[in-house]
Amino acid sequence: RQGAEKMTSWLQIESLHWARPLPITSDWGAEEISAGVYRLIAVDGVTKEPIALPRLCGIDSSGTLYIGCTGSIDGRVNDLRKTLRSDYQSRPHGAGRLLLELPILKDKFPESQLSTVWAITDRPDECERALIRSYIDTFGDAPPLNRQRTATIYD
Repeated sequence: RQGAEKMTSWLQIESLHWARPLPITSDWGAEEISAGVYRLIAVDGVTKEPIALPRLCGIDSSGTLYIGCTGSIDGRVNDLRKTLRSDYQSRPHGAGRLLLELPILKDKFPESQLSTVWAITDRPDECERALIRSYIDTFGDAPPLNRQRTATIYD
């Protein structure tokens, strides 16, 4: 049940116990992970640390480009990773397709500067909603690749 409570600030994201960032270009391995939330983050090409992203009302030091949820972390995160990798033809993830289809984003965030992180929760939908809402409440807008669900976040 971790993570579904209301977060008052984006700074509370660390309470979710995020996995260590996995570069898009790395192999996933055979680990199966159940339900949870995940983020696509922009990282420095050398240090692999998250890069700060200017937002409407502040600086996002977590580098978050997208927040998602799923009943199968390994399956959905791999869909995102495959969509963004040049060595795969498959493009099953909408946020990944959006990044690739916008030249300004594709140029600014090449696959060598993208990683995924995830946290396990038994209420992924609620947790995703809380994360996006706290991001909007903190920075005045949604993560750059979260465009589908933001209209219903405050319903």
